Amino acid sequence: MGLNTSDADYEVLLNQIVNSTQAWGWNVASLVLYQATAAEIIASTDPGLQHLLPAEVPDALHPQTWRHEHLRISQSYLTGEQSVSAQSATTWQAGDQLFIPLGVNDQEVGWLIISEPDSGLVPTEADVQLLETLARQAAMTIQQAQLQQAFHRQFLRQRVLNEIAHTISQYLDLAELFEAITS
Repeated sequence: MGLNTSDADYEVLLNQIVNSTQAWGWNVASLVLYQATAAEIIASTDPGLQHLLPAEVPDALHPQTWRHEHLRISQSYLTGEQSVSAQSATTWQAGDQLFIPLGVNDQEVGWLIISEPDSGLVPTEADVQLLETLARQAAMTIQQAQLQQAFHRQFLRQRVLNEIAHTISQYLDLAELFEAITS
C-alpha cells in the first residue's frame, strides 16, 4: 500500500521524535513501536539502520534481553558494558544503550533506544526521568497520530461504502423495495 497523506505525516512525526533526541544530547536513537504482530524499528538516526526501515527488531533489542531489574534506572534500562549496580562507572561505554519505554496510562506502545550521549557520561536518574517525561509526551503524540490515521482510514472506507450504496440505489425500483419492506 502506498503512503497517503496521513501515512506520510505519521512517518514525518516519527522521524521528528527520533531526530529530536539530538537536541536532548544523544547522537543515536531508534524508535521501536509495537505493530499488529510484532515490534518494528520504525525510525532511527543510526545510519546502519536507516536504509533497512521499517525493520523487524533483532533479538538483541527485544525487551526480554534488557528488561532486568539490575539494569533499571527509574523506568528505563541501561545495557552494555556496565550494569547500573556499578554506580562508580560514570563514563558511557561503546555498546551502552538506554531503553526508554514509550507508554501512556500503563499501555506500552514501544520504546526509544538511545546511545552516544554528547557528554560521554552515563545519565543520572534525574536525566533519565526527564527523558522518560519526554518519551511519555512522544507516546501520547504517537497514539493520537495512530487514532487520527485510523479515523482517516475509516472515513475513506465509509465514503466508498456510501458511493457503492448510492450506485446500487440508482438501479433499484424504490416502489418495489418499499413494498418488500412493508409486507
